[in-house]
Formats: sequence, C-alpha cells, structure tokens
Amino acid sequence: MIQVHFFAGLREQAKVSQIDWRWEKGLSAGQLRSQLTQRWPTIDVLLQRSTLAVNNQIVPDSFLIPDQAEVALLPPVSGG
Repeated sequence: MIQVHFFAGLREQAKVSQIDWRWEKGLSAGQLRSQLTQRWPTIDVLLQRSTLAVNNQIVPDSFLIPDQAEVALLPPVSGG
C-alpha cells in the first residue's frame, strides 16, 4: 500500500484528502497519475499539471514508487 495525499484543488475536486492505494511492483508516478484519473475523471486536467512528491521528494513520472511510500499530489499555485 501507498498513502496518497490530495491538496488544494485536487482535494476539492476528488472530495478526498487522503487514501490508501494498492501498490504494485513497478508502479511509476506516471502510472499512478493515470490510475487516479481513471478513478476520479474530474481531476484529470489539474492532475496533469500537478507535481508528485514521493516521500517528500519531487519526482518525474518515470520514478518507480516504492511500497509503503507517501505520495503528495501538489497542484500548481498562483499568487499575486
């Protein structure tokens, strides 16, 4: 299992702040992104623009997520 945390707009659109997700050997950050979009189609656009952090480190979509990891979904921020 991995723990996935949704922040800001992603949390609002998915209506969940944290979930446990079934981990599979070889699961990449990009694959997780795709699987989450399948479960919550409404987050697709925002999730594609979001950054993923695994165990507090920003990772590319090719990064293989280890079992028991903590994944943060970080949508882009804007300021003024």
